[in-house]
Amino acid sequence: MDHFRQSEIFYNDHAALYESLRRHRNLDLVIWLIVMAVAAPVSWAVAFYLCLQMHDPYKMHGHDLLLPAVLIYCTFGLASFLKADADHRAFAKRKLLPALAAAAGLQYRPGGFFRLVDIYDHRLLPPYDCHTVEEGFKGRRGSFDIAFEDFVIEPALERFPDMDWRDLRHAGRFRGVAIVIPLSKRLNFHTVLLRRGRVERFLKLAFSDRLTGFERVDFPYNALYRHYAVIATNQVEARYVLDPAVLQRLMALKRSFGARWIEVSFRESEMAIVLNYPENAFEVGTLARPVSLLRTEAFLDQVGLIYSIIDTMELSPFSGLGGPGTGVSAGTPVFK
Repeated sequence: MDHFRQSEIFYNDHAALYESLRRHRNLDLVIWLIVMAVAAPVSWAVAFYLCLQMHDPYKMHGHDLLLPAVLIYCTFGLASFLKADADHRAFAKRKLLPALAAAAGLQYRPGGFFRLVDIYDHRLLPPYDCHTVEEGFKGRRGSFDIAFEDFVIEPALERFPDMDWRDLRHAGRFRGVAIVIPLSKRLNFHTVLLRRGRVERFLKLAFSDRLTGFERVDFPYNALYRHYAVIATNQVEARYVLDPAVLQRLMALKRSFGARWIEVSFRESEMAIVLNYPENAFEVGTLARPVSLLRTEAFLDQVGLIYSIIDTMELSPFSGLGGPGTGVSAGTPVFK
């Protein structure tokens, strides 16, 4: 799904905003460089003081000062850069995301439009002690309302017995994007698309919560089901809601976000999607990577793929989860 043309129109219409973000980034970098220039002699002074406390001043050598001074300077430089980068990220999001959301027919709210506990019954999130919702978006597509947000939760380490060495840098933290889509039909059963490695843990959690009746559902789509499995409380309804066209859009959404995996739940009158995302979602600019046309296009591609899932569900004769007579064309662009 290509939104380059719409991205360029938006970029040209908001040229002053992009220019102000670039100026803000350049100013932040200049301030950081000035701070680092001042920090250099301070680092030597602190290192000299520490060496005086540990060594005989008459036996001190230059190399006794060099390593402590470099360590102090680099540590301070990294900490100050991360702080400046976090401030710039927040500033860029506060300025650009509301305009991007409005252009895509969405509302934007820091902190999101729904609580994570609202999707607890879908059983897609690991148990957690605390969480933070960063950005939230809400809108309407055809007969569907939609809300999505990126979040960080911090579960206990023992909740992840299947972690391997590639997951160590994310140990104890789960970052992702949650998408909630109310359906126009009420489902009688619960259907879940999961990573294959998480099925047993899901069933144990369901059993501990006295949710019974889940069983594996076999599908013929081999390419997808090498990595994913479907469990449901009813085989027939599972095949009804997991239309092949919907599954294709879900996998495209996973690729667009660069997500490590995606999990989906259909329960009662709601569809919930959770993508596990290694970095911040919906980033529009950092000190290292300034705001650009490509970042705008990436955001619109992600929103467009979410819309395409809705369009497919609404138009597909197999899923049939949309409202009557309110369908939209699957080719409808993101921008209004």
